[in-house]
Amino acid sequence: MTLEQGDDLVSGTYVPFPQFNRVKNAFRQAGPKVAVSGAVPGMVLSDSQDNRRYHAVSVGGSTVFFEILQAEVMVCMDNEIVCFDNEPVTMSVV
Repeated sequence: MTLEQGDDLVSGTYVPFPQFNRVKNAFRQAGPKVAVSGAVPGMVLSDSQDNRRYHAVSVGGSTVFFEILQAEVMVCMDNEIVCFDNEPVTMSVV
């Protein structure tokens, strides 16, 4: 049971500064979907390798990570998000 793995704190828990800094930095780390084994629904994680953000959601009794799309404009066609090479197509505001 560790804070860096996503476990909740309990009353009276002593939190050393490295764990507090992880909370302060919003769990920004390399490969957070793999590194956080005790994730709980509602957690928001940030991947320092590709700058993507993920939201932990409960699906069918297990915790699944969904990417939070971060873009100024999502390219859409017929009310669907356009993807290329399994990635959403985005553009800047013109």
